[in-house]
Amino acid sequence: MLTDILARDGRALSATTVERGDAAQLLRLAVLAYQDALPVLAQQHLGPERRAALDDALERWVPGLTAQPAYPHLRGQLALRWVDGTPPGAVIEQATWYRGKQSLVEADDPAAALSWRIAGTTPASYRDAPLPWLPDVPPALRQREGGLFRTAEHPPSSWHRRTYGADMTDLQTANPEIASTIDVAGVATNYHDVGEGDPVLLIHGSGPGVSAWANWRGVLPALSQQHRVIAPDVLGFGYTQRPEGVTYDMATWTEHLVGLLDALGLERVSVVGNSFGGALALAVATQHPERVDKLVLMGAAGVPFEITEGLDKVWGFEPSLPNMIELMDVFAYDKSLLTEGLAQLRLDAATRPGVHEAFSAMFPAPRQRSVEALAVPDADIRALTQPALIIHGRDDEVIPLSTSLRLHELIDDSQLHVFGRCGHWVQIEHAEGFARLVGDFLA
Repeated sequence: MLTDILARDGRALSATTVERGDAAQLLRLAVLAYQDALPVLAQQHLGPERRAALDDALERWVPGLTAQPAYPHLRGQLALRWVDGTPPGAVIEQATWYRGKQSLVEADDPAAALSWRIAGTTPASYRDAPLPWLPDVPPALRQREGGLFRTAEHPPSSWHRRTYGADMTDLQTANPEIASTIDVAGVATNYHDVGEGDPVLLIHGSGPGVSAWANWRGVLPALSQQHRVIAPDVLGFGYTQRPEGVTYDMATWTEHLVGLLDALGLERVSVVGNSFGGALALAVATQHPERVDKLVLMGAAGVPFEITEGLDKVWGFEPSLPNMIELMDVFAYDKSLLTEGLAQLRLDAATRPGVHEAFSAMFPAPRQRSVEALAVPDADIRALTQPALIIHGRDDEVIPLSTSLRLHELIDDSQLHVFGRCGHWVQIEHAEGFARLVGDFLA
């Protein structure tokens, strides 16, 4: 059958070649020729047990997804990604809709357009365009506000009108944590890019289920008024791809962040790092000083300290709603910010396929070793010449105030601001003051 398909496209292979070739390679060779036949072949190749496993993985990811009208077509395309043995969880994680821009635009057949980008065969000119979502977006994927699709900006296509008529309300929102996607040395990286002006790189912390949006959403509007603000999901976090077999360490994270700057064509940026992100900011600044203009360190790691009970809870998190509620209590001084609904949202983010597994691999017990691994040598920090703003919450239970006092001592051109009645979430508990302080410093 495969020989026949290839022959009809003018790419006939000999019987010997077919016998020697494996099904996965033949499918990849034929994928551009007969897109209707290949999903069927791929699913036949998987067999009933693996097809059932893929269905189960997708249904557990989003209940109700397998009942959507476009699902049979989508499953065929996902099967094309699984013919080489990739586990279903990784197939889901690597799918473009999971990390890229989702909007129902520029397509009369959203399911086909989406699925062929997932299969990696769409021409680059279309692959880089905004992509359609699946018909009948499941409620679990909807958000109350924000989102990437706007009917005022992108009128619905004929397919949308046929399917939904005038009522497009169910499709006007998408996950605000997912923004733009860029290839960084083979890693599909989710990042927010807003505003104009001198570029500023925001590096988030390491809480379970964290993303750039979750960390910085409260200050992005203010900071982007005067600057181009770039906030990526660090490798292994959020909606950035988690490559199989990757080693999570300072070298990997630093290389990924510098690679992002290269991919975006940014030679020099100011860097704002929060907690774990503060250690990464220090690593970028000390290893690549020519790339960093100014430095902002908020509740930053990066120097040795005895691990706190709060940080041990963060890195040792085991998924459950009570545990997430307890963890959020550690993060915030102002307990009025904490609700069970917010805890559930963060728990949902922390338990997406593959997220907790990656998080657990980053900071294994005994976790004091991870504190030491994030530390930048004192001599390298002393050598910094960039102006630095150091910010800390006085009542921080995760990273002790002593770390910022030490950084202020080590960095000659530094200033220290301590917020009273504030825990580890300075950018959330004192968003307005934080944004004003950082904005004035970067001006």
